[in-house]
Amino acid sequence: PTQAANLFRAGQYLEAATAYRHASVDNPQDGTFAVQAAYALMAAGKYDEAAGAAQQGLSQLPPDRWLG
Repeated sequence: PTQAANLFRAGQYLEAATAYRHASVDNPQDGTFAVQAAYALMAAGKYDEAAGAAQQGLSQLPPDRWLG
């Protein structure tokens, strides 16, 4: 996840999304990584993919963690 965050900060949004997706596969019970992938996909202009990633991530998180 640190690599993904560094890629995002560097403006490499698609690469960051890929790294977050890998983290999501490695941690399937934690939707945080899918939500982070959604942010990266949105930044890259991939809105349809971002919507899917956000839906996946939010479905894995309790509602009290949706904004936090």
